[in-house]
Amino acid sequence: FEEELRNAQAETQQLKEAERNFAAQAKADIEALEVKLKDSKEKNVSYLQTIQHNEVHEHRMAEAIQRLRETLDELAVQKKGIKMQLDMDVDNRDKWMQSKAEVERRKDSLEKMVDALRQALRAAEDQNTRMQEENKAGAENFRQLGDKVYALMDQLRQHQTDLKKQEYA
Repeated sequence: FEEELRNAQAETQQLKEAERNFAAQAKADIEALEVKLKDSKEKNVSYLQTIQHNEVHEHRMAEAIQRLRETLDELAVQKKGIKMQLDMDVDNRDKWMQSKAEVERRKDSLEKMVDALRQALRAAEDQNTRMQEENKAGAENFRQLGDKVYALMDQLRQHQTDLKKQEYA
């Protein structure tokens, strides 16, 4: 019985020692877990701050992207307007070139017509000069013919007078 008591006391002592060891081990584990928990909380706070910072940055980037999209849309509209203006300018230039070509053709045609009219005018002036010279020559011939007719008439009168004198004499 005494031995059982000693065995029981020794066992109790071992159990108490084991309990103290478990308690110490549990306390050390709890302290280690508390340190890990504290580190995890600090990491979580850091992660939350990073997430918040990233969300703010993401929001700013989203706004910047939206502004860039709006700018891109505005530039697309401006590009379209400039392209339309350029197309209109090209059309106007083409029309101007066609108009210029038409004006050049008309100018060439008018210059040819002017040359033809100048030649016709020169020919008409030459013809007029010839006709005037012919008229002068004709007038001179007519005057000379008239003088000859008067001279012949004078001769005729003279002969008639002479003939009458001969008849009376």
